[in-house]
Amino acid sequence: MRRSTPVTSNDLASAFATLLGRPVAVEAVPRSEWEGTFRMQSMTNPIPRMQTLDGFNEGWIRFESGDGIESVTGTTRLNTLLSGLLARV
Repeated sequence: MRRSTPVTSNDLASAFATLLGRPVAVEAVPRSEWEGTFRMQSMTNPIPRMQTLDGFNEGWIRFESGDGIESVTGTTRLNTLLSGLLARV
């Protein structure tokens, strides 16, 4: 099984910049602003989402394989994937 490198926010920004032909920057939203941001996006109870994001950021939630869990890695390159998505908008 091939192991892949996780795609980072900076990888996504770089790929979008290439595809859109203009600069794209990553901006981290401070945790103190999450609740207000999610409520502004019409989320009535943002706490579970915030807890999930905390889990990913702190490393106690992650996607793994093992113990009967299968992880499948595709071969589609990031730019190919994003080009297809952008073609739909």
